[in-house]
Amino acid sequence: MDNTINHTPRHPVIVALVLLCVVRVLVLASMAVVKEASISETALTVFQHLGFTLFIGCGLLLLWIVVRLPFLRACVTALALILLSISLFLSLSDPILDAIIGERLTPSTLTHFAGPGLFLSDYFWKPVLHYWYAVFPAVTLLAAYIIWTLVTFWTVGRKPQGTPVRWIYPTIGAAVGGAMAFAATSASPSILYPVEVDYVTQALGSDGARLGMSEQEAAERIRNFVILPKGASWVDESYPLVYRWDSPRQAPVEKPDIFIFVVESMRGASLRPVSPDGEKLVSVPAIEAMASQGVVFQHFLSNGFPSGPGFVGISSGAWMHPVKRLDAAYASTSFDRLGSRLRSAGYHTGIVTYDVRYDDKTNWVNDVFEDVVDCVALGLDDNDAVTVDKFNEWIAKADATTPQRPLFGIFLTKEPHLPYMTKDAHGNWTAGSDLSDNYARSIHQVDGELNRAFAFLKTWPRWQNTVVIILGDHANYLDQSQSSGLPVDDTVFTGAIISGGGPIIGPARVDREPASQADIASTVLALAGDWRPAMALGRDLLSDDPSRPPRALAIRNGGTRLDMGGMSIMVPKGATSAAEITPLAQGPNAVPVAVPDPESIAEAVRIWSWMIENDRVWNQKFLDRP
Repeated sequence: MDNTINHTPRHPVIVALVLLCVVRVLVLASMAVVKEASISETALTVFQHLGFTLFIGCGLLLLWIVVRLPFLRACVTALALILLSISLFLSLSDPILDAIIGERLTPSTLTHFAGPGLFLSDYFWKPVLHYWYAVFPAVTLLAAYIIWTLVTFWTVGRKPQGTPVRWIYPTIGAAVGGAMAFAATSASPSILYPVEVDYVTQALGSDGARLGMSEQEAAERIRNFVILPKGASWVDESYPLVYRWDSPRQAPVEKPDIFIFVVESMRGASLRPVSPDGEKLVSVPAIEAMASQGVVFQHFLSNGFPSGPGFVGISSGAWMHPVKRLDAAYASTSFDRLGSRLRSAGYHTGIVTYDVRYDDKTNWVNDVFEDVVDCVALGLDDNDAVTVDKFNEWIAKADATTPQRPLFGIFLTKEPHLPYMTKDAHGNWTAGSDLSDNYARSIHQVDGELNRAFAFLKTWPRWQNTVVIILGDHANYLDQSQSSGLPVDDTVFTGAIISGGGPIIGPARVDREPASQADIASTVLALAGDWRPAMALGRDLLSDDPSRPPRALAIRNGGTRLDMGGMSIMVPKGATSAAEITPLAQGPNAVPVAVPDPESIAEAVRIWSWMIENDRVWNQKFLDRP
């Protein structure tokens, strides 16, 4: 008598789908514990991700049923296992990347880092190695899943006749999964949606902004939101935010030298001049000395996060795109860039940095600045000591070559970058387990290098006509359990200082009104006496009669923040009804202004995104016109 039990193996796509769902739940639950998320938010996130995964997996099973030929079914099985493996990789890496460095693994992020180059960059590896204990289990699980997938396909997937599937089950699964995802999204549109959605919408070409109104009406609404500078007129309906001055002022007889020092991850909350009553203040005597002689902006935000978007805001006076990174996704879109603009106005322009390709800035540097001093490209060490040496050399060389031309330069530090490294006495880069201590040591070391640059400038014959701007490309976390895709203080509150050697800055003072990187371009253009048509979204920070009301707008992939008129409005992406409004302290001379509601803020960001996507921000012809 034969007691053998005939066992029909499970379809490999079904097993892979179940495993993916289990992993997804475990990862999301673990991230929720780390970030101390609420139970309701975690449940909705899990519900949405499971629904999305079921919908995609069951859809692939239905495709397997539809094709009848064994060869085609084997191909569909292979495709499904590959897609589910990619989904597993994204479901593991995206939450971890978001928790560690505040970035999602979107197509725009991959494009920005030249695809797999992200995983070869210091930007990725430095924090990953520091948090290896969180990353190692994920890598191990992914490797095991891929090995299982290969073995299962070879032993079972190539023989579709041995794994029959009835159409009713995947049909119900797809319907239930779609309903779960829809219900969770409707209940809370701002939850952390599956990053695969970005890849699908981009592949389908449905990820662009839609006006929902005529271009003429959109132009009128974005203009009302941005506000026309006093004494200016709009120029062109095709480029709604370009303006010209009705009565341009005269340029200064001697244009000042202007230098912008961009400090990596400069936290306004940690700087004594910016937050005198703050906690865990750091020691930065060189920066504090410059602050004592200039204007300190105690409510200054970056317009985006991380470094690439921050650099774009500083160098163009523009806001960010809420989904894609301007520095990578829109290389063909024209912006009013300070480097090329001031170059055409007679300035000798240059940028000095440790590595232009770090958080890739090539589209915003090459062919924009007259001189590009890239330490890595020169074969030098990529540290701030070397970069300061090259900065001082660049100034001396530029002045010797073109002594009659004023200088405009941007200097970018490498540190303090998460996990905030410092160089020990033996020349080794190290970081401890406490991010607060790491940050204090790292920025103090950077401050020592900046002191050499400041000291060199102070010996410069034109120091009395020199302006120094110190600000951060963005802020960053000291407690990563608080990480968020929203533009919270930990990511965008940098503070800023405008100082220098002469009367052009005015008396030392503190400015408590909202300001942002978008104001830097307007301020620099006013200092340089460049009154040609412009597309800058900010105001002159040094003017006694600013052309626009004080405000700061920051855009990240999780939502938008507007600080203006005594309130901070945080609008989660796709959820204006969930906007949070926080009162802000105002200065004694604050003037009442009308503050847009959350719906108007979201609408303005959508119109601005459409302008970026359709190259309607700026055109060089406005500078070429007589």
